[in-house]
Amino acid sequence: MFFQLDRVWQQVQKIVAFDREYLDKFGHVSMSGDFIFVGALYDDNVLGSKILTDVGAVYIFELTNTGISQNSFDLELNLYPNPTSGIVTIELGKTYKSLNLIVTNVIGQVVLSKKYKSTNKLNFKISGSPGFYFVVLQSSCGEKSILKVIKE
Repeated sequence: MFFQLDRVWQQVQKIVAFDREYLDKFGHVSMSGDFIFVGALYDDNVLGSKILTDVGAVYIFELTNTGISQNSFDLELNLYPNPTSGIVTIELGKTYKSLNLIVTNVIGQVVLSKKYKSTNKLNFKISGSPGFYFVVLQSSCGEKSILKVIKE
């Protein structure tokens, strides 16, 4: 969880692994500058067609002016406009062979799910009501990113 001091400490955001599973032991925390590192001691992973059980993982979150974001892509992603009236563009920095996009609202309901082939730029529309949305990107190489979007 992320807390902020404004006369009293209050929770402003909960940090969770987007692929969390029961008994992963997510929560071993370290911080450095604007980055938060959270370990998941018993996280499972996939390597090709093999499932590697309890190999562990580290999730990297970045403190930004809109909260905490997570990005394991090698390159910085550029999402705009943010806030948006509904149409969103994400520049990926390089071409990805295959990319999955899932947009959820703050209560976790999927409002959009798309697959992209051979692209370096994504354009999509968030059709829900005004509020916060989470954009989850996952490449075929296993890179994952969670971005936040504010819809006006």
